Amino acid sequence: MELVERFNPKNQTLEFRNGLRCRVTEEDFARVLGFRIGHIVVPTECEDIHRDKVEEDFLNLENAYKEINLSHLKAMIEKKNVNDDVFQRAYMLFALGCLLCPTTKDVVGSRLFPGVYADDNMDTMKAYKWPAFMLDWLANEIQNYKDRESKQRPCQGKGVGGSLFFNGM
Repeated sequence: MELVERFNPKNQTLEFRNGLRCRVTEEDFARVLGFRIGHIVVPTECEDIHRDKVEEDFLNLENAYKEINLSHLKAMIEKKNVNDDVFQRAYMLFALGCLLCPTTKDVVGSRLFPGVYADDNMDTMKAYKWPAFMLDWLANEIQNYKDRESKQRPCQGKGVGGSLFFNGM
């Protein structure tokens, strides 16, 4: 939590008591997490076409167009009884929602759908700038946490979303 308190989400820097500031970059994320930096910005605007594709892949889920429970994704991955593209998308949503871009809830929300469903070509996901996306996600989650803390809103649990791996480095 000390790093969360010292992280300035607006300019993505760690600010220490002695005045030292250290900018966190997408290169830092790529190095720490072992990702390469792609050349395509991850789409973030969830449109009807993304929701339609999600509903098609997750027909049996109520409200799949809004969010998907992580336990449902895990069960799909374990069964492996879906076509290859659906399996890959379920796996990617699980990895993002559970490890790389989690929130404090156990669901994958529609903010992650465009990056996984924007293109029918699965190879496009490999060309995305995932480290920059994850850094922006972490900064946004820390800002949300700080906003909740400053308003002293009562909440069920105290937590911060964002990459668990990067938070611990």
